[in-house]
Amino acid sequence: MTDRTNCGAAKYADVEAVFAAIKAGDLLDVHEIGHALVDQLSPKPWPLKTLSDLAYRAYVVRGITLGLGDAAAGRTVPQEEVERRFGLRKEEEE
Repeated sequence: MTDRTNCGAAKYADVEAVFAAIKAGDLLDVHEIGHALVDQLSPKPWPLKTLSDLAYRAYVVRGITLGLGDAAAGRTVPQEEVERRFGLRKEEEE
């Protein structure tokens, strides 16, 4: 078994911490990023069988993390406005 204690991956508490480190520029090495993500990703509910599985899962988790950050910062659009913009809601009849 490979000893990864010196690769830096063990210092991240969760996937969000990994992405925060990437965003801050503290985690740049692709190998270290890969180790950090694999260490944090549980096989449930998505079993990781290929590198594509890992890439997709990282993409989804990153999108959720960024979306939660936007929501916390108030960068959101109300549901009614989205429906209006995409023509999914009929204008109220007067």
